[in-house]
Amino acid sequence: DRVFDVLLQGEKVAAGLDVVQASGQIERALTREFRHVKVTSNLVVEFVPSKGQPILSAIEVERE
Repeated sequence: DRVFDVLLQGEKVAAGLDVVQASGQIERALTREFRHVKVTSNLVVEFVPSKGQPILSAIEVERE
């Protein structure tokens, strides 16, 4: 099991994210969209685990 918080620029944008529970099954893609993240120079993405190891397979960043 993998359960973790997602932080962008130090702000928690997802708490207790359980990828399997949120996607509905094991090995199924999960997409999340976070808008209005203020980035001045570098985008900082952090995962804070509460169970197991966090996972990220891909990321897409678009300028607003």
